[in-house]
Amino acid sequence: MYEKHAMTRHAIGKWCKQFEEGHSELQDEARESRPLTSTTTDHIVRVDELIRMNRRIKINEIVSELVV
Repeated sequence: MYEKHAMTRHAIGKWCKQFEEGHSELQDEARESRPLTSTTTDHIVRVDELIRMNRRIKINEIVSELVV
């Protein structure tokens, strides 16, 4: 019925275990981790400049320019 939108058995088991242990919040707990992206005005401007200088630039070349 739900096809690809259904939860996996593993996810259901994990949720059941958490509720049995007394966790009743439906949202994830806060955790410290590195952000997946770094969107800053400086990065946006630098990427835009790189692309305007070379429209065929590759992603890994952009990354190497930004990491410096």
